[in-house]
Amino acid sequence: MRALGQRGIGLIEVLVSLVLISVGLLGILQLYAAGQRSELEAYQRAQAMVMLEDMVSRINTNRSAARCYAINNNSPDVYLGTGNSDTYNCSGYGTQATRTMADADLASWDDLLKGATETSSDGSTKFGGLVDARGCISSNAAGDVITVAVAWTGNADISSAANNCAAGEYGASDAGRRRVVTSTVRLADLDG
Repeated sequence: MRALGQRGIGLIEVLVSLVLISVGLLGILQLYAAGQRSELEAYQRAQAMVMLEDMVSRINTNRSAARCYAINNNSPDVYLGTGNSDTYNCSGYGTQATRTMADADLASWDDLLKGATETSSDGSTKFGGLVDARGCISSNAAGDVITVAVAWTGNADISSAANNCAAGEYGASDAGRRRVVTSTVRLADLDG
């Protein structure tokens, strides 16, 4: 037989156990959410690398008109992708055929950055690819080094990206969420 002071101890133990289990489950849920954010971040970085390498390959394929691809020359407000409605027409480099190829490559990359790989069933809404993807292509003063960059919005604040591709397009509150990957193409001087 239990003493009078021990009544209800079993109920208190059950309630304490429920509180501890609830705290543990909340911790597991937070860990799961953090894992999902990290997975999305890694997926977006991989997609950005694919888009980056796509344009680098296009430039390498059309080297005689490679300077046609340099659309922004380090100006952060000139880019392809989200928010861009400009078209670019190459002149002065390569042949008419290679200039036409460069124009088509830029238009195709613009669509890719805007998410044209996945659309709604009626084709009116593009939602594939990166969040707020923008692409920049610039060249150095001599025109023998071309830098390709892809910028997008990440999930969490980090230190700001070193490349200024579309830097003013993500707003002050999103400045720490702007991600950028870059690659360079070096053009050989075969005339010398």
